Amino acid sequence: MRLVAAWVAIACVCVTFSIAHGCGQPSPLTPIDPDAFRVDTLETLQTRFALTGTIRTQMTIEIEEQGQSSEARAILYYRRPEALRLDILDPLSAPVVVLRASDGDFSLVDIRHREAIRAPLTDALLKRLYGMDLRVSDVRSAIFANPFAVGDNSRMDVGAKDGKIVVTRPSDRIGHAEEIVIAHREGEPVVEGWWVRDREGRTVMHTSFRDYRDVGGILRPMTATVARPRDGVRLSFHATNPELNLDIPDSNFQHMFPPGIEVKRWDEHGQPVDAARPSED
Repeated sequence: MRLVAAWVAIACVCVTFSIAHGCGQPSPLTPIDPDAFRVDTLETLQTRFALTGTIRTQMTIEIEEQGQSSEARAILYYRRPEALRLDILDPLSAPVVVLRASDGDFSLVDIRHREAIRAPLTDALLKRLYGMDLRVSDVRSAIFANPFAVGDNSRMDVGAKDGKIVVTRPSDRIGHAEEIVIAHREGEPVVEGWWVRDREGRTVMHTSFRDYRDVGGILRPMTATVARPRDGVRLSFHATNPELNLDIPDSNFQHMFPPGIEVKRWDEHGQPVDAARPSED
């Protein structure tokens, strides 16, 4: 398929939302009781997550890959728990690539080249498509600017440094660890940075969130950046006109293909399961 690599990377990260820090020795932290952190800061972050049912936002996406850069405009629709649509737009605001993730399935339509793929939505599929260790859980956590939205929050160390909260915990990636830095804006906790590091302390992925604003009573970052140093990829997302808790019709997330589109079906490992065939939708 001739699906453009840059658009594919965009879609993956948006279904995921800076500069990577080095692996020097961390400064000492002032310990914080993890239980006190859970009943105060963590509860606020989780309540904000629970109050956000849907998201619709226009955005500008900046892509830096292997020293080259480009920019695109897009519209993101998201509905909890896992229904997403991302439209990449042309200069006239018409969709040229449409990605959907819903009902446990993934689809991506390249309208210009009249090609598409459809497959079960799995971590293995995302890695096969994009050559990166991106997880479905990364996607949800990034969209909500909250790494605690999914996963095991029972094991963590909490401290304070320079007026900010620093949380370290094991990653679901075996042998990796995470560091999450939390600041305060308007009296509320907000996640500023989220690192995933390997056994040697090298950054595998760094996600940062900036320019928090009140959107319908909920603090949201207007800019999010994902950097993967090993892959030479950095994606920045700048939201404009975000709207929360709108009624988004089911049809936005249904896996539909225009007539005559060549649809390739893959299994959960990213392997073709049958010959491509024109869509009958």
